[in-house]
Amino acid sequence: MRTLLATLVALTLGVSPTLAETPTARFLRLPLSALGKSIQSLTSKLGDPQTAKFQLLPNRHEPTMRDVRANLVFDGVSATVLIALCCEKSLLESVRLDQSVGAAVLGERLPVTSAEVQDRFGVPTMRSKSALIYEIPNDVGTDTVTFGLRRGLVTSVEWKYFID
Repeated sequence: MRTLLATLVALTLGVSPTLAETPTARFLRLPLSALGKSIQSLTSKLGDPQTAKFQLLPNRHEPTMRDVRANLVFDGVSATVLIALCCEKSLLESVRLDQSVGAAVLGERLPVTSAEVQDRFGVPTMRSKSALIYEIPNDVGTDTVTFGLRRGLVTSVEWKYFID
């Protein structure tokens, strides 16, 4: 029953059911469940942004239509939301959290060290001195979770969602 429920949730979120059970895939969805996908849901959780910048873009699928990309900065949090004007649909493109606000915003403790990240999520897809990057394929592209590092400690976490 638990597997069936996880599969239904995964399909509802647009995530491959096989990925729904991995710790990395669950962590990938954390901002979506904690913060939502729209400007309204973000501001209801985080308050008014310190800055908000809006950019008008052509819609990728319908060149005569326009989309709006909203870049919002809150205390310790930045988010980018794409709004498809044709259907008034909001899509969360990215969220970046400073380590200092992560637990309060998400309701879950974030990993603190590079070793803890790898213990929890396994070997990263890419690594450098300043980041561990995990790529998670979905049905239309690849989402990423990037752990920013300084001296082996996690300073930030950024989620980027592929939008088609």
